[in-house]
Amino acid sequence: MVKAVLAFAALTGLAPLTSASSASDYWRRQPQRRDVSPTATFAPVPSTSPTVSPIVPNPSPNYVDSFVKPCGEAFSLNGQPFYFAGANAYWLMNQTNDWVDAAFGNLSAQGIGVVRTWFFNNGYYNTVNGTEQAFNDSPEGIGHLDYVVKRARDYGIRLIATLANNWPDFGGTHYYLQQTGYQYHDDFFTQPELIQLYKEYISHILNRNNTFTGILFKDDPTFFAWELMNEPRCLSYTDIKSQNCTTATMTNWIDDMSTYIKSLAPNTMVTVGDEGWFNEPSLVDNWLYDGFNGIDFETNLQLENIDFGTFHTYPDHGWGAGTTGYDLSFEWGEQWIRQHRTVGAKVGKPVVNEEYGFAQRTDRMSYEQYYYAVTEDIGIAGDLFWSFWIAPPDGSPIAEGNSANSTYTPGLNYYTNDTDWPIIRQHVYNMAQQNLPKGQADFSCFGANNMFCSETAA
Repeated sequence: MVKAVLAFAALTGLAPLTSASSASDYWRRQPQRRDVSPTATFAPVPSTSPTVSPIVPNPSPNYVDSFVKPCGEAFSLNGQPFYFAGANAYWLMNQTNDWVDAAFGNLSAQGIGVVRTWFFNNGYYNTVNGTEQAFNDSPEGIGHLDYVVKRARDYGIRLIATLANNWPDFGGTHYYLQQTGYQYHDDFFTQPELIQLYKEYISHILNRNNTFTGILFKDDPTFFAWELMNEPRCLSYTDIKSQNCTTATMTNWIDDMSTYIKSLAPNTMVTVGDEGWFNEPSLVDNWLYDGFNGIDFETNLQLENIDFGTFHTYPDHGWGAGTTGYDLSFEWGEQWIRQHRTVGAKVGKPVVNEEYGFAQRTDRMSYEQYYYAVTEDIGIAGDLFWSFWIAPPDGSPIAEGNSANSTYTPGLNYYTNDTDWPIIRQHVYNMAQQNLPKGQADFSCFGANNMFCSETAA
């Protein structure tokens, strides 16, 4: 174990903390963050519509007419750095237009310019029967995404669009497996029929002509990135893993799918959507680091068509809690962030903490201030909190369902009436400050995938 820890320290510059972890508590340690079940009934839009902030003028006329690009370990927009603090609002794909307006209005008012949302609703957006697939392009189906994209563009907000789910919420891989008769979760990543079905879905989405803007999704700079899947793994809590699923299995699938998306949308960035697990097999019984889930963060980041890395951070929600409890979760979270930044620097690509949340609502502000300071200090390219919700005026639950967090529960969700928005706004501001030219610096990128950057004072 000591040798393995030293090996990992050589890889990242930091050794993983030895928090209590075993096979018996593996599932207990998974974050139950799925706020709405597939059969949830959403509360209707109140007769008094949610408060919608006025549209904030775009920073420049070309703000949504240019693609954000990777630039070394950062992002670039129109030749300038593009650091950001954003939000997850996965539910935009099945809410009414009023709620879409309210979401983007409120987020824009906080200065947030990047939102991660889900571009799937399997079983409704697309129906699968064996090898046959049909698409629901109605205004209530895939057509609703036109409005989501249009309003994001209106507010100068860019989208990270997630195309599938590892979990059964809103269909996910489980839906494809059910409809095709496959047994193992990782069949989704290896069986030709399932790979073809998913590519058909990707093609249908990316080639869609937005009925409001007339721009094909694949050509629209409103998209910050296309994301392969929300939290891909060899297994889920509904479908078991075969004995054949390894990190190579997942890396091969990621390589294939990212290459396919780039063939359709060469100007838009592509990312994985994974939680950022490492692959040091010697670290047995430490599922964050031992490759058991099939994810090898560094190897995947090295793939030609993966533009930036993603990782998720839930320090007090089972991931970092160990024998010393609360204090260890603080320490673990900082180390987790630093380890991914170190690997990003080694590979030469940006990394984004694309989901983070804190189960302890009473102490959440302490976590936020602590990790925001780390993020801003070490040059993480961006982060997005999990997750943004609009609080109904009457204080009722956003949604009813049978999932653990399907109602208005304390912890991971951020509502418009929460008290810690000033801390979030300050973080948004601090990240945006990094985008200002240093003495009118010329921050230019060139070469394949804009991997070579120069910064020259004017």
